[in-house]
Amino acid sequence: VMCTEQEMYDRMTQKVDWLKDRYMTSRDAFHKIRWLKSANDRKKFLSKCKTKHAKTILDKLKDKRLVCFTGSIEQSEELSKGHSVHSKLHKDTRKQLIQDFNSGKSSKLFATQMLKEGMNLTNIEVGIIVQLDNVERYLIQILGRTLRALAPIQYVLYVKNTQDEKYVENVTINFNKDYIKFVNIEELMI
Repeated sequence: VMCTEQEMYDRMTQKVDWLKDRYMTSRDAFHKIRWLKSANDRKKFLSKCKTKHAKTILDKLKDKRLVCFTGSIEQSEELSKGHSVHSKLHKDTRKQLIQDFNSGKSSKLFATQMLKEGMNLTNIEVGIIVQLDNVERYLIQILGRTLRALAPIQYVLYVKNTQDEKYVENVTINFNKDYIKFVNIEELMI
């Protein structure tokens, strides 16, 4: 089906809403699984839509030490050029990548569903979150990696008028708004 990203998102949202309705009416576990899978597919789609913007930000920050949290292993590999920590890597390889980052041998580290808890990363100047979740704890854990720096900067990519925007609203509700600045991608490139 040929359509724009917005049209694809709208189609996916209709499906999520329909499946949610089916589950709420039936309370059948099968419908719940289909609904949640469909919502997860939409989340992955939104993450994929942000890859080109993440590349733009990474180009702008090429001289900074940063950690980037991605929405998928494929996205992490595409953005990282070999500095991606994820579940498909052997444990020793992941450990070496983290050691290289902490020792200063590398200045970029990318992660998919990793490095959220119990991990000390050193001298991070910038954090980038390509995909959020609806859970505030997830954001706090990720921010904890970056906010130990002296003057940290955190980028959170989200797509306006989508579930992404709702995630941002939900997870930042208890944050001091003086420390949050909302900008569009074009403003970042000035």
